[in-house]
Amino acid sequence: MNIESVLSHDQLVDIYVEAWNTLNSDLLKPVLDNNFRYGSMWVLSDLVGKQAYLDYIKGKFEAIKSSHSIVKAQKGISPQTGLSRVELLQDGHRGAKIDVKSDNGVMTSAYMHDL
Repeated sequence: MNIESVLSHDQLVDIYVEAWNTLNSDLLKPVLDNNFRYGSMWVLSDLVGKQAYLDYIKGKFEAIKSSHSIVKAQKGISPQTGLSRVELLQDGHRGAKIDVKSDNGVMTSAYMHDL
Protein backbone atom coordinates (compact mmCIF):
# COMPACT_ATOMS: atom_id res chain seq x y z
CA MET A 1 0.00 0.00 0.00
CA ASN A 2 1.29 3.45 -0.87
CA ILE A 3 2.32 5.25 2.34
CA GLU A 4 0.47 8.40 1.22
CA SER A 5 -2.80 6.47 0.90
CA VAL A 6 -2.72 4.88 4.36
CA LEU A 7 -5.58 6.24 6.43
CA SER A 8 -5.00 7.22 10.04
CA HIS A 9 -7.02 5.80 12.92
CA ASP A 10 -8.89 9.12 13.18
CA GLN A 11 -9.74 9.08 9.46
CA LEU A 12 -11.08 5.52 9.77
CA VAL A 13 -13.27 6.54 12.73
CA ASP A 14 -14.52 9.53 10.70
CA ILE A 15 -15.59 7.13 7.93
CA TYR A 16 -17.31 4.87 10.47
CA VAL A 17 -19.16 7.90 11.92
CA GLU A 18 -20.24 8.94 8.42
CA ALA A 19 -21.47 5.41 7.67
CA TRP A 20 -23.65 5.53 10.80
CA ASN A 21 -24.93 9.05 10.13
CA THR A 22 -25.88 8.20 6.54
CA LEU A 23 -26.78 4.54 7.27
CA ASN A 24 -24.56 3.62 4.32
CA SER A 25 -22.61 0.39 4.79
CA ASP A 26 -20.90 0.83 1.40
CA LEU A 27 -18.61 3.44 2.99
CA LEU A 28 -17.05 0.69 5.11
CA LYS A 29 -16.16 -1.72 2.28
CA PRO A 30 -12.78 -0.20 1.38
CA VAL A 31 -11.65 0.38 4.98
CA LEU A 32 -12.29 -3.00 6.63
CA ASP A 33 -9.58 -5.60 6.88
CA ASN A 34 -10.53 -8.93 5.27
CA ASN A 35 -10.27 -10.55 8.73
CA PHE A 36 -12.29 -7.80 10.44
CA ARG A 37 -13.77 -8.88 13.77
CA TYR A 38 -16.86 -7.31 15.37
CA GLY A 39 -18.02 -7.89 18.91
CA SER A 40 -20.69 -6.51 21.17
CA MET A 41 -21.35 -6.77 24.88
CA TRP A 42 -24.92 -7.78 23.96
CA VAL A 43 -23.92 -10.68 21.69
CA LEU A 44 -22.12 -13.84 22.80
CA SER A 45 -20.04 -14.59 19.71
CA ASP A 46 -18.02 -12.28 17.49
CA LEU A 47 -18.59 -11.83 13.77
CA VAL A 48 -15.44 -12.70 11.86
CA GLY A 49 -14.69 -11.56 8.33
CA LYS A 50 -15.29 -8.42 6.32
CA GLN A 51 -18.29 -9.77 4.38
CA ALA A 52 -19.96 -11.16 7.51
CA TYR A 53 -19.80 -7.72 9.12
CA LEU A 54 -20.93 -5.90 5.98
CA ASP A 55 -23.97 -8.19 5.74
CA TYR A 56 -24.73 -7.60 9.43
CA ILE A 57 -24.34 -3.81 9.40
CA LYS A 58 -26.33 -3.45 6.18
CA GLY A 59 -29.21 -5.29 7.85
CA LYS A 60 -28.87 -3.19 10.99
CA PHE A 61 -28.92 0.05 8.98
CA GLU A 62 -32.01 -1.15 7.05
CA ALA A 63 -33.78 -1.95 10.34
CA ILE A 64 -32.99 1.55 11.65
CA LYS A 65 -34.36 3.10 8.45
CA SER A 66 -37.54 0.99 8.66
CA SER A 67 -38.15 1.88 12.30
CA HIS A 68 -37.70 5.61 11.63
CA SER A 69 -35.43 5.71 14.66
CA ILE A 70 -32.95 8.56 14.68
CA VAL A 71 -29.35 7.55 15.28
CA LYS A 72 -26.66 10.21 15.48
CA ALA A 73 -23.00 9.27 15.51
CA GLN A 74 -20.08 11.43 16.58
CA LYS A 75 -16.42 10.96 17.24
CA GLY A 76 -15.43 10.64 20.87
CA ILE A 77 -12.31 9.62 22.78
CA SER A 78 -11.99 6.39 24.73
CA PRO A 79 -10.82 7.15 28.29
CA GLN A 80 -9.24 3.69 28.40
CA THR A 81 -7.09 3.95 25.26
CA GLY A 82 -7.01 7.66 24.42
CA LEU A 83 -7.98 6.74 20.84
CA SER A 84 -10.94 8.15 18.96
CA ARG A 85 -14.06 6.02 18.77
CA VAL A 86 -17.65 6.17 17.55
CA GLU A 87 -20.29 7.34 20.02
CA LEU A 88 -23.96 6.79 19.19
CA LEU A 89 -27.09 8.60 20.34
CA GLN A 90 -30.43 6.97 19.55
CA ASP A 91 -33.61 9.02 19.55
CA GLY A 92 -31.86 11.70 21.60
CA HIS A 93 -30.67 9.34 24.33
CA ARG A 94 -27.13 8.35 25.16
CA GLY A 95 -26.37 5.15 23.36
CA ALA A 96 -23.51 2.83 22.64
CA LYS A 97 -19.84 3.35 22.00
CA ILE A 98 -17.82 1.52 19.37
CA ASP A 99 -14.12 1.12 20.03
CA VAL A 100 -12.15 0.56 16.85
CA LYS A 101 -8.76 -1.02 16.32
CA SER A 102 -6.80 -0.26 13.18
CA ASP A 103 -3.58 -1.30 11.53
CA ASN A 104 -1.89 -0.17 8.33
CA GLY A 105 -4.76 2.05 7.24
CA VAL A 106 -7.68 -0.38 7.75
CA MET A 107 -10.06 -1.22 10.59
CA THR A 108 -9.17 -4.58 12.06
CA SER A 109 -11.90 -4.78 14.71
CA ALA A 110 -14.73 -2.96 16.43
CA TYR A 111 -16.43 -3.58 19.75
CA MET A 112 -19.78 -2.08 20.77
CA HIS A 113 -20.57 -1.46 24.44
CA ASP A 114 -22.30 0.97 26.77
CA LEU A 115 -19.42 1.76 29.13
